[in-house]
Amino acid sequence: MNTDGKSFHASRHHRSGMPVRRALVRGTLYGVTALLATAGAAGAATPPVSEPVGGYPDGRKAELVSTADTNGAPVAVAAPAADDGSTVAFEMPGASDDALASPQTTATVARRTGSGWALKPANPQVDNTFGGSDFFPVAFSPAFDRLLVRSTAIMAPDDRNVEPDAYSVDLEGPTPTATRISKNPLDPTTTGGDFTVNVIGASADRRTVIFSMGQDNPLADGAAPSTATIYRWRDGELEIASRLPDGSTTQSPFAQTVALSAADYGTQTSFTPRFVAHGGTHATSEDGSRVYFANSDLDFNLGQFTQTLYVRDGDRTLPVSGSRRPGDDPVSLDAQFIGASRDGGTAYFHSNQALTTAANTGGLYRYTVDGDELELLTPATTSGQSGITGAILSDDSSTLYFVSTEKMTADAIDGQQNAYRWTADGLDLVSTWSGAGATVDRVTRDGRYVVFRSYASIGGAQNADFQALYRYDAEADELDCVSCRPDGAPSTADAALDVPYPSPAVRPGGLRNIADDGTVFFLSRDRIVAGDTNDVHDVYRYGADGPRLLTPGTGDEDSFLGDNSDDGKTVFVLTASRLVAADRDAGVPDAYALRVGGGFADPPPAPADCDGETCRPPESGRPPAPLPRSSVPGAGNVDPPKLPERKPGGISTLKAPSRSALRTLAKQGKVKVRVAIRGGGRITLKATASVDGRNRTVGSGSRTIRSTRFKTVSVRLRLSPAARRELRRSGRLRMRLAAEVTGSNATLVRRFTVRSGR
Repeated sequence: MNTDGKSFHASRHHRSGMPVRRALVRGTLYGVTALLATAGAAGAATPPVSEPVGGYPDGRKAELVSTADTNGAPVAVAAPAADDGSTVAFEMPGASDDALASPQTTATVARRTGSGWALKPANPQVDNTFGGSDFFPVAFSPAFDRLLVRSTAIMAPDDRNVEPDAYSVDLEGPTPTATRISKNPLDPTTTGGDFTVNVIGASADRRTVIFSMGQDNPLADGAAPSTATIYRWRDGELEIASRLPDGSTTQSPFAQTVALSAADYGTQTSFTPRFVAHGGTHATSEDGSRVYFANSDLDFNLGQFTQTLYVRDGDRTLPVSGSRRPGDDPVSLDAQFIGASRDGGTAYFHSNQALTTAANTGGLYRYTVDGDELELLTPATTSGQSGITGAILSDDSSTLYFVSTEKMTADAIDGQQNAYRWTADGLDLVSTWSGAGATVDRVTRDGRYVVFRSYASIGGAQNADFQALYRYDAEADELDCVSCRPDGAPSTADAALDVPYPSPAVRPGGLRNIADDGTVFFLSRDRIVAGDTNDVHDVYRYGADGPRLLTPGTGDEDSFLGDNSDDGKTVFVLTASRLVAADRDAGVPDAYALRVGGGFADPPPAPADCDGETCRPPESGRPPAPLPRSSVPGAGNVDPPKLPERKPGGISTLKAPSRSALRTLAKQGKVKVRVAIRGGGRITLKATASVDGRNRTVGSGSRTIRSTRFKTVSVRLRLSPAARRELRRSGRLRMRLAAEVTGSNATLVRRFTVRSGR
């Protein structure tokens, strides 16, 4: 399986357009080159142990996860990690058993013990008779006792060809053992054709596996040779999962079966398979009995391509997004899967098409397997389109966030970017802005927090048109710019949730990036805090005290982000910086765990070379000479440099209510006002207007913010009874709204007119 949804061939593992000079530094070439790279690393001076200025946040300590010396090969942290952060896998390129064969990826499982991380190989024995050596780890089981692999290497006796196959690797025994899932029946001398295999889903225990096979190689009766087929492997039995409701498989030469990966975060239109924690979108249910897939075909009656969603429920297939309107073709034009419940019994998708008799426009739909019921969840839109550009479903399927250009609530703006939150209680607006759209990326399991990214400035964020990360807290109704500088200075680089690792053979996979308590982990080249002095990727943590560095912020090599535990107390990083004394391969990326309350005792230093008298032990009773004070910043005896004082806080933006919000104010006497504040304090709103010829206070509101960072919050403004009486009497009220915060002399003012709508 690959991370861009395209065919993945063995050559992609070891052929790279990376400049030779960079490859030499990172040790990703082999043979003579690898010897040179290793020799260079061994001869280099060992750098001092480093950490962020001021130390790690939250009382974290660094722990070396990978081996102390990787012989010059870069390491990548595989995702997902164990939910509690106690186990993780890492990958690295390494030569195969046959010295003439291409390099292959090696996978290792690391489990935390009381004295360090214990390592166990996850690669089964490989037969290189036919030359295949591609080994691509796809997904570990949550208990790390099973691994799904896509490989051209021969790892089972019944595999006698070098075409890619899907394997299940049992890791419980003393040595890993592989079972071939895809059962490719080709003769080993056969070449050509589309034999692409992608592992796209699995049950929670990884004992039921969903994979797709290329067009020219059907594996079961009824599989159409003209199109890709999705298979389900369970208890050693293979069956077709992508059957249509009438029991047939797609026969049209234009048709394409689209796999909805169990690994997707449910975003937009690209069903890129990559496994994440807790089953991702649950396109494959936790027990593997239900599998969602899409079928694209050219409809000659409609004169256009269609995309219809289906669910394979045991031995039957049901149309998920087929139109229920009388006289309609039972297909959908543009259905896009968002996610399903853990048991696969309920699914959510969006479409621009009216699919039910009660629907007049497209929008967000919910499908229930029991009863085969379809329901439109969003109100009708002016254009008749859903306008949805991104959506994500929480793991408990209670909350759905999406972005749309359509007005679906009273306070949304038609034609603008509107972020919404849907629950069983209804639809609420999260934020609205103009300009660039947003990608909804991560959500906590209970749906309280969501992270999305955009190049737009939302809520007054000073991102200077760079990609920024935003976090919304539904319980507090607060929207924060996660990646913005706390001092309010404009950003100078993009922020990201993950970036490609340096080696072409390994990849980060789907990262959580967010903990249950809303803590966000991300990357940026921007110098977000004062301790970040380089212009390469560093790892950051965003919490109650704003953004904090997790990697040193020094040096000229990128650091990379791995997965984190559900509680956020453990996060894995990949860095060439030396974070503990046990790391002996200077300048080569290693895997680390940054753990709250963690850390292990440093090993004793290696004895220095000696000769003659210098080899004699010190005389008994003589105290050792005092160590000189170091000039290197860190956790030693040098005081860390002082951080610059923060700029004084205050309100930076006061947004006037929209027209729809003003109508709500006139009708209900209350409205939420968005205020961007830097620093904490008590925000006070005061609305004044002329009533009976006198200037009077007609509305007020307040809220206390305990924070030291830049954020956008909502403050409820309530009209006084006198103001509401005046509004009913005269039909309009010209208001002046002033906002200020304690400790600041600045007052922001907005003027607007409220009309009763009589």
